[in-house]
Amino acid sequence: MSTLTPSTMTVTTPQHNHSMLRVKIQYNHDGPKRLLRFDPSIDFEALLRKIVAKLDVITGKDNDLIQEVYQLTLEGDAEVQEVSEIEHGDTLVLIPKLSRPVKKEPTENVDDDDDDDDSVQDATEEMLQKKEAKKREETIALSSDSDSEEDDNSEDEEEVNDQESAWEASSSEEESDDDSQDSDFDAEEEGIMAAAKKQQKRRPPPESPLQVLMDEKDVPAAPGKPSERDDTNNGGLEEASTLVDGAGKNKADRAVKDRIIKLLNTGFHSESNEHEARNAMKLAQRLMRKHNLSQAILLKEREAKNNNSGSNDEVLKGGMVKVQIVNRKTRKPAQYARWISNLCSPVAKNFGVKVYNQVRRGHRCTVVFYGIYTNAQLAGYAFRVATERIAQMTAEYTPNNNKQGTTTNIGTKSARLSYALGIVNGISEEVNRNLQLEDERRQRKLDRARLAVSTGEAYEESDDEDDEGEALDDSEHDNDGPSFSFPRSAAQRHDGAPTHQDDEEESNGESTTAKESSDADGDASKNLKQPATVTGDDLNNRLHQLEQEEQAAIVLVDHGEKVAEDVLKEHEIKLRTGRKRKAINFDRKSFRKGIEDSKEIDINQRALRDKTRVKKEKRER
Repeated sequence: MSTLTPSTMTVTTPQHNHSMLRVKIQYNHDGPKRLLRFDPSIDFEALLRKIVAKLDVITGKDNDLIQEVYQLTLEGDAEVQEVSEIEHGDTLVLIPKLSRPVKKEPTENVDDDDDDDDSVQDATEEMLQKKEAKKREETIALSSDSDSEEDDNSEDEEEVNDQESAWEASSSEEESDDDSQDSDFDAEEEGIMAAAKKQQKRRPPPESPLQVLMDEKDVPAAPGKPSERDDTNNGGLEEASTLVDGAGKNKADRAVKDRIIKLLNTGFHSESNEHEARNAMKLAQRLMRKHNLSQAILLKEREAKNNNSGSNDEVLKGGMVKVQIVNRKTRKPAQYARWISNLCSPVAKNFGVKVYNQVRRGHRCTVVFYGIYTNAQLAGYAFRVATERIAQMTAEYTPNNNKQGTTTNIGTKSARLSYALGIVNGISEEVNRNLQLEDERRQRKLDRARLAVSTGEAYEESDDEDDEGEALDDSEHDNDGPSFSFPRSAAQRHDGAPTHQDDEEESNGESTTAKESSDADGDASKNLKQPATVTGDDLNNRLHQLEQEEQAAIVLVDHGEKVAEDVLKEHEIKLRTGRKRKAINFDRKSFRKGIEDSKEIDINQRALRDKTRVKKEKRER
């Protein structure tokens, strides 16, 4: 029986029996690897000198500028600037920054000495130009941000754990010169090239540095490709939609599932604009919840008739969806960063499932959503989209670059982590707010219906209904994206605060094609059904239906808990809690900026197209 760690906690950091750290060191990727032991309390400059001496390389006469001549990296990717960032078993690569170091030779002629002096002279001039900029930043050690590898008796102490956070690695500045440059390049030409490279603005990565992998069978109903999955494919959303035997043939159930799939395809479509995608996924989620409620009512009725209730039935069946997080460039398991851990909980809560993680630094980074299978599918896909989007936003984030020109003592690594944590915090708050509004809306509907029955007043249905019946075009997706008309969503308002009006609109569920996506807001009122007055027996029936839904919501929660437990038992999985992560220093300004930018991410939709034009317009506002 395997032992796993819930995602809300962290994995215990193993304690080595010895106080010395042992790492592998290498010069500029092409030299032989050597073992180095050092005291973790050593100063970083002293460690750098020790590595230089161990690798038998020099720069010239001026050894006081060693930190400006060399940079120490983890496997040549992320720059290491403090000893606390180094862990036992890492591979450290020493890379020259400005001058071109040479191997120590038994004898040196006069010409070689002159060349070295000239190289150090030019290197010193450029280093002085960079010193002032470097004084503004102080890199904060964040080695506690990731879960370290678990204890394993079969683990080799010589094994190298080289995986750093992908978004951190991708943001490292390429400041070093190539050691394989032609020897006839003089120092003046190298200085010009270095200055031009320094002035060149760093471009953001074209895609997310992290990639989240899912099994094809766990992806909800082939986003944008409904034709690739027919009714015989049990891995699709349609056949996994938790209907009892024979109920799938019911036209009403089929209509609900078809509508959910259409909305999912719209939200997942790469050409859908922000307005369309946000609303389509919002409606798909609500329809899924209502469908689950109807299944919970059916489950409750069956249990009332038969206590055994048919354990073989497919009512709200359980399952699990695994997602693996890897570095897109190296294809190795990514670091289980603090913001990734914090993201798991709101995603699981939003879709009514449970979550745990399987993490071992450098070997495995897996998040598992389990519970009602269809909900777990949506949670896994939403987690994939959100993780990749946040990783890219974090890599593009430039800290300490405000208009006032003020600086802080927070390093780039710490500021970017703070920014990512702010994004996740904003997402979590939005999920809690939406769930609370949903509960209040349902309770308000029930209270109004009861009041109408007791007083004999009319009950207007549209006052309390959701905007889940927005017009849907039945045509296939084309290059211009699907045509939809949606009312304006709460998430698109400047303050980001939902209103009751946004959550309580109702449409007639009929298909309508919008001429232009920009006319969606103006045509929204045309797609909404006029208020329907319910009185007499119809009102009593409606009240009975609302009371059933309220009871079904309770049944659904209990059933979801039971299904989650059964899934763990079926796979013989036992969860355990890990140690709490250590506190870190973070940049509050970057954190607040992350909360603000979290509005760009909706876990109920596919990642929005990130166009530079749109981002510039937002900054100008």
